[in-house]
Amino acid sequence: MFQYLEFTTDESVADVELTAKNLVTRYPQIKSFDYVAIVEDTIAFGKEVERHIPEESYQCLFTLGRRLKGRLHRDLRNQPMTAAALAPFALVFVDALEYFSRGLFPGCYKDGIYFHSEESVLTEFEATYSKIKYGNSGVMDYAMAEAKAHPLVVPSLQPRANLVLSLAYYLSLENQGGEFQLPVKLLANWLSEGYNRISSMEISRINTVLEKRGYLATDGSYSFTGEKAKNFKLNPGAIKLDELPTCEEMLLTKNAKKT
Repeated sequence: MFQYLEFTTDESVADVELTAKNLVTRYPQIKSFDYVAIVEDTIAFGKEVERHIPEESYQCLFTLGRRLKGRLHRDLRNQPMTAAALAPFALVFVDALEYFSRGLFPGCYKDGIYFHSEESVLTEFEATYSKIKYGNSGVMDYAMAEAKAHPLVVPSLQPRANLVLSLAYYLSLENQGGEFQLPVKLLANWLSEGYNRISSMEISRINTVLEKRGYLATDGSYSFTGEKAKNFKLNPGAIKLDELPTCEEMLLTKNAKKT
C-alpha cells in the first residue's frame, strides 16, 4: 500500500513513532495536531475495523472520519479540523486495514474508489469528512452554530458585534486563515430574534466597526451595486488570548503568521 505503516522487530506490532515520523515528513500540516497519538489511535482503529469490513469499502473512511471528529471536537476544538488537514491519517488507516486483514481488505478498485491510489484515498476522505462535519448544511451554518455555542468574549464590543466577530473567527478557522464573506442579509436573519429585528444596514455597520478596530481586513474589491461581495480576512493578532473561546496560544500565533 502506501508504506507509511512501520513495524518493530516483532512484525505484528506497529512502530507508532516511526510511522508518525514518516507521515509528518510527507504531510507537515499534521503537526498542528497531536499527530503521534492520533497515528497510534488510527492504527488501533484500523486493526479493530478489519474484523468487520463493510461490503461498501468507502464506509471505512466514514467510520474513521466520525472517530476523528469525535476525538478532536472534544480535545482540540479550536484546531482547524479541515478535511485536508486530517486526510493523511486516512493513509495510515488504509495501510492498517490491509495489513491486519492479511490482504482481505478490498484495496482494488471498488465502489468508485481506487484504494491503492494515495490521491484517491485523500480525495475520498476529504469528501467524506466534509459530509460528516457539515451534514446537509455547509461551512457557514457550521460556523454560525459554533459562534453561538462558543463565542469569543471581547468586552469592548457590543453583543451583536461580538457574535459577528465570533462567526468570522470560525470561518477563518475553516478556511485555514483564508478569505471569507459575511453576507449582510444572511447575518441579519441569523441575529434577528422575534420582534427584535436587525437590518442589513446594521450588519454592514458592524462589519465596518470590526474593520476600523483592526479585527477584519478586506481586499478592497467590494462593489456597492452587489456585483462583487466583500471578502474579509481575520486579523488574529487583534484578538487577545483571554478573549478566545479557549486560550490556545499556539493556534493564535500560527494564524497570525499567515496574515
